[in-house]
Amino acid sequence: MNAHDHENKKNLRKLYISVFICILFMTGEVIGGIISGSLAILTDAAHILSDILGFCISIVSMHISQRPATKKMSYGFYRAEVIGALLSIALIWALTTWLFSEAIHRLIHKSSVEGSVMLITAMAGLLGNLIMGFVIGHSHSHSHSHEHDHIDCDSHNHLNNQDHLIKPIINLKEKDVGKTEMLPFEIDSTTCAKGNEKKNILKHNHSKSLNMRAAFLHVIGDALQSIGVIIAGIVIYFYPEYSEADPICTLLFSVIVMFTTMPIIKDCVKVLMEGTPNDINASEIKNKLLNIEGVLEVHEFHIWSLSASKTCMSCHLVAIDPHSSLEKAIFLLKKDYGILNTAIQIELQGEKQTLCCDPSFL
Repeated sequence: MNAHDHENKKNLRKLYISVFICILFMTGEVIGGIISGSLAILTDAAHILSDILGFCISIVSMHISQRPATKKMSYGFYRAEVIGALLSIALIWALTTWLFSEAIHRLIHKSSVEGSVMLITAMAGLLGNLIMGFVIGHSHSHSHSHEHDHIDCDSHNHLNNQDHLIKPIINLKEKDVGKTEMLPFEIDSTTCAKGNEKKNILKHNHSKSLNMRAAFLHVIGDALQSIGVIIAGIVIYFYPEYSEADPICTLLFSVIVMFTTMPIIKDCVKVLMEGTPNDINASEIKNKLLNIEGVLEVHEFHIWSLSASKTCMSCHLVAIDPHSSLEKAIFLLKKDYGILNTAIQIELQGEKQTLCCDPSFL
């Protein structure tokens, strides 16, 4: 089992535990909300229901994302994670919009609220959110602290062991090369550096799963709602005539929850639009490739993500020594940036770059 599969298994276990906790606390909040007559409590219970549905979407999409690539889906199903995260966020938005309109209705048509029951139920709900936050959020802080310095091997030897993948194309005389050759090259996760070059090669790929981030946002949204309900419950307990605190609390925290979802929506859209990942400096990578001995030019340079934790890159290198330049470029991308999926097209010096042109100009 590779690191990605192991992380997925851990995340799935956390989501299953969270679903169980959600069901317990949602049942308690529905009962408390009905007894107290509090819209805010029922709002919180509805948020927990959305959590359960959101977690289920995440679980299904994470299972799908682990399926192997097929002839029709050559990249595999990694982006099922992104689609699942967007569906989960859409669920939050739909529920929050309904609760917002319900709160406005409650403001217009006042109703009595039992402050003590509301307060006790809200505190129990907050406890549930804290437990779920610990279960889901703990992996985020923990996973980034891992180091891989125990691995120590000769990087050049490892690359030489993979020469059979590139020699059939590169180990040619210049006169035998009539066209540029496409060199897809996907490295496994075992390449390592030697001596003081030892680094955590995979550190850039420990990004938090989009589904786990979406799940954590569900929990944050519920926690904020519970805090608001506690505040409203205290107000109503001491000043029963101010029952408007209940729907006002719902309105305020509905808006806050909507805003907390914006960052993950932006990240999902960026992945689907194949934008450069936020933690990657494209200009820096291109300059480092240009600084490789024998590399004369870098063009058709693209970096994108298949998912939050899987980065890809493709480019064309004009090089004097194709074999040496390709080997150094691949090792640089993996060692410094954790980019394990690369497709590098080598073009010999002086070769006409007709294949880089738009077909309409040929």
